[in-house]
Amino acid sequence: MFGLEKKDFTLLLIVTVMVILAPFVLNPFPEGTAMAQMFNAGYPDLMQRFAIFGILVIGFNILFGLTGYLSFGHAAFLGAGSYAAVWMFKLLGYDIIPAILLSIAVSGLFSLAVGYVSLRRSGIYFSILTLALAQMMFNMAYSVLGNPSSSYNLTNGETGLQVYNSDPQVLLSATDPNFPHLFGLSMRSETHLLVGNWDFTLNAGYYLSGLFLLLAFYISIRIFRSPFGLMLRAVKSNQQRLNYTGLNTRPYTLMAFVISGMYAGLAGGLLACMDPLAGAERMHWTASGEIVTSMRYADAPKRFQIRARIATGVNHLGGDDTGLGSDPGQPAVAVGCGALLDGHQSGAQLEGFGADVTVGDRVFVAVENQRADAGEHGRRTGERRLAGVDPVHHFIDREHPLFHAIAEIARQRQQRIARDAMQE
Repeated sequence: MFGLEKKDFTLLLIVTVMVILAPFVLNPFPEGTAMAQMFNAGYPDLMQRFAIFGILVIGFNILFGLTGYLSFGHAAFLGAGSYAAVWMFKLLGYDIIPAILLSIAVSGLFSLAVGYVSLRRSGIYFSILTLALAQMMFNMAYSVLGNPSSSYNLTNGETGLQVYNSDPQVLLSATDPNFPHLFGLSMRSETHLLVGNWDFTLNAGYYLSGLFLLLAFYISIRIFRSPFGLMLRAVKSNQQRLNYTGLNTRPYTLMAFVISGMYAGLAGGLLACMDPLAGAERMHWTASGEIVTSMRYADAPKRFQIRARIATGVNHLGGDDTGLGSDPGQPAVAVGCGALLDGHQSGAQLEGFGADVTVGDRVFVAVENQRADAGEHGRRTGERRLAGVDPVHHFIDREHPLFHAIAEIARQRQQRIARDAMQE
């Protein structure tokens, strides 16, 4: 149904039910009781933020989850979308449809420019480039483009961009609400549903944000299952292999970057619809860090068992430096001694260590989503082993059982390599 497989449609249906029932589920205790003050969370503004930041994370997952390119500057597109929406409120009126459309378009243009420059590099270099460009945009919004005394004050600096009575608002009629609205329905409109001692608040702004969330989720599923999504997963699996076959991966990664930026612009526009104010703080690097932190759970939702296959230490064309077994769609993970953990290469099984590892566990775990970078890391690890350098390094928790397991295997392999070298 809707062009989705059965399991995808079931997932979409579950998310739809959760969005519809959220005002009820988040208010489990009767109004006015002590338990309600402590645990009830069904506040309209808070639920709107749940839905809006859900859109933002879904869009970020299209870039990071499919291609493995980790952007540290996505908050810039969130802020650009907010500024665009507020400018539409100032010039035309409080109708949210033009504001959201302009937010998506402006963020798409910004992400196209940033992606065109930053995607010339990969790995940590790409991440640092996105961070630098986003901070440049933040500083411009905070100072250069935000000087109230200048003729090109686009962001109003630290005060933030907001709507004033003196603004043109050429399409605003006398009957329209003095707040962002959809065909006259204010985003602050509420309906209270009284059931016994429970008071459930049904907010128009939340359900509109929830509708956009479901639409964004549906589009992301279609992208994941499309040939385009398959190409993006191939980029994440081994971009170097694709380049050797003669395929140019840059148009695909750039398109994923732009789509992800447009999702962020949609989220920024919806934030402005919730509160018609845009500030430079939404573009700060700390906001981008919050998005990346959210992906710790969005991109790796499952804890997976250690089924470590020990790497050969020297990669080859089309080969894998692998370790931790999981589904092929899981992000590759690098742990300590350089054994890259992704779960495809056959090899010696690591038995007797049933510990769980997640992205961000106490053991030093670095997300390595590009298999080309993984191969380079494996080659460097092999060179260090051949040089007699102990590759076990950079662990945060040296008491973790995984540390002892991989450290012991790394030492054994190092000794075996040394014996083979002496025999030769």
